[in-house]
Amino acid sequence: MVMASYNLLLSRLTCKAWNLYRLLFLLLLVSTLSFASRAHYEPTFNIRSDFPRENPWIKRLLKQSHTIFKTHFAHEFSETPKKITVIIKKDARMRRISGGASFQNNQLHFKSDIWQDDRYRRWILIHELVNLLSAHYGSEAYPSDWWSNGRSPFPVFVTAIILKELRYSKDAHWLRHEYKNKKDHELYWKLYEQYGTKIFRNLFYYLKRDGIDLSYMGKKWPHPDKNRSLYLIGYLSLSAGENLAPLFQKHDIGKRPNDWHKRHKEIIFRTYTITSEDVEQFIAAQLKMQFSQDKKYIKRFQQGSF
Repeated sequence: MVMASYNLLLSRLTCKAWNLYRLLFLLLLVSTLSFASRAHYEPTFNIRSDFPRENPWIKRLLKQSHTIFKTHFAHEFSETPKKITVIIKKDARMRRISGGASFQNNQLHFKSDIWQDDRYRRWILIHELVNLLSAHYGSEAYPSDWWSNGRSPFPVFVTAIILKELRYSKDAHWLRHEYKNKKDHELYWKLYEQYGTKIFRNLFYYLKRDGIDLSYMGKKWPHPDKNRSLYLIGYLSLSAGENLAPLFQKHDIGKRPNDWHKRHKEIIFRTYTITSEDVEQFIAAQLKMQFSQDKKYIKRFQQGSF
């Protein structure tokens, strides 16, 4: 079924290109399936906290969460940081939690007035770990309007999966239904329902293998950018074996999110559309890049121009 849909996706390309991509797709299936059983080393979590009594359960949660993330998303070119520093600061003025992840120095940083083993702190710890690992496994600068940075549908989705596998069923149920009325959040569950987590593992694989760094692409991140979105939707289509542009349009990707002003009020959102033809052109260009000896063309493709 997957191969049949993949053949349909490539039907507008030349016969030679179609045959080459069939071979590449089969090789990808073999490599990702065989690699799933390979072991990666486990990172060391160095916790620097103003709440030191909480360190044991924090470290345990992060180690277990990393193992689950690795099981779902590890691929041939995955890069696991050797050490992750976790910084938790106390701010008595706060009545909420804030957090972030820094790819450059492999840090997770949080701030709150209290720190205890509850669903909100379990959620944000795993959430930011997912952000950090996604950058290492794939790329930095995922689209701010439908993947990360404030709105964060992808890390919310993965965090819910990890919480469920850790048997925090109530936490997972809460997170799954907290954003149920948001189309971009539901998009990830639709992809998961149809393709499982392997569609994202394959996406990470493609980004690393092809040398794609989304931070060099289009408008400076976190500005929304059509080309940055096209690359991800194109690679997800390759991963799924079918053109996913209609599905992304159905979930309003490219339209201004209702809560955009709460997250990025300083950035004007300019609507864009990723069409099926855009994805077909991307696939043809990506195939050309795979077999090109032209270093300038390869560089242009890696930076979002084809």
